[in-house]
Amino acid sequence: MKGERIHILEKDATPGGIVTVKDSSWLLSWTINRQPQFREQPRDHCLVWVYALFSEVPGDYVKKAMRDCTGREICMEWLYHLGVPEGAVNFAFLGQFAEIARDTIFTTEYSMRTGKV
Repeated sequence: MKGERIHILEKDATPGGIVTVKDSSWLLSWTINRQPQFREQPRDHCLVWVYALFSEVPGDYVKKAMRDCTGREICMEWLYHLGVPEGAVNFAFLGQFAEIARDTIFTTEYSMRTGKV
């Protein structure tokens, strides 16, 4: 339903591992580590790490290679595999698929900084 909040996991839960979608063209994986990831992270926000092994092949929902996708498109592919309902809101992007003015997409530190912005 439009505007309805979706709880992917309970407040203090941590799966403690990587979840891989074995039938994903990208071999998409995701993990949710202990929250918050950043001191400034609001307590009602959950940071999810999403990545893939086969970044050069088209996705199952977004028919583009992961490396050619925007952060929004990667999130759409992930949500497709999760089966998140139509109208879900408040998803954000980080890592090499988010842009920070006057910064270089090269290091792990960059990915961490995008989570703080």
